[in-house]
Amino acid sequence: MTKIEDSTFLAEGLRIIEAARTKSIPLRLLGAVAIRLHCPASTHLLEDMNRPITDLDFMALAKHNVAIQDFLEEMGYVPDEAVMRYYGSHRHIWEHPDRPGLKVDIFFDCLRFCHVVDFTKRLELDYPTVTLTDVLLEKMQIVEINAKDLKDTLVMLCEHGLSEKEEPETINLSHLASVLGNDWGFWYTVTLNLGRCKEYLDGVAAFSPEERRSILSRIDGILAHLHSCPKSLKWKLREKIGTKAKWYTEVEEVHRL
Repeated sequence: MTKIEDSTFLAEGLRIIEAARTKSIPLRLLGAVAIRLHCPASTHLLEDMNRPITDLDFMALAKHNVAIQDFLEEMGYVPDEAVMRYYGSHRHIWEHPDRPGLKVDIFFDCLRFCHVVDFTKRLELDYPTVTLTDVLLEKMQIVEINAKDLKDTLVMLCEHGLSEKEEPETINLSHLASVLGNDWGFWYTVTLNLGRCKEYLDGVAAFSPEERRSILSRIDGILAHLHSCPKSLKWKLREKIGTKAKWYTEVEEVHRL
């Protein structure tokens, strides 16, 4: 299969987003493409760490499910029928028959992997991607996190700072606290993975000493906020059980799609 360049994925992702907007269909990019669009000054870091883009990930609203199917057919894509049959209400995978390797993965309302990241009220807070705060939750929710997600998170935290409110190009600590302060399992996974980010950074040569300090400072800032933020009764009760019971959803079957 011919390798698709990162620039092709970026251009196609933006083409789809813009075309959808003309039809009043709100789509937003997730994943590696969102990282690239938000971190233009750090592209060299992703290249140094050998982090290519492999597909296009979008978030949409379930009420546009049927309209999106018609739209992607007009854009030249064909659906993965097996995924459509079993997961079509909350996930689609589409491929372009004339451009092998060009795959579109669309999620509706929420990301449902190890934990649930809800976009029903947050999809249109940014454009053409979801917010950086939601990208962070997307990356940090995977219990068996892989190197790609660690690299993406380090680059994002290298280029973007923290805020106490919803502001462009920042991580919104208040939203993180509102989500994770009510869900001990999700909180535990995110704090665990932020620690893994720090460990992974130790073995990466791509970042300068100043960039390392910025990343570590921001990780520590997020962790401090998550440890000190108010916790719900539900969170406190679940904390007492801890890891004696599984605190996340298995996602192996989903990843095999």
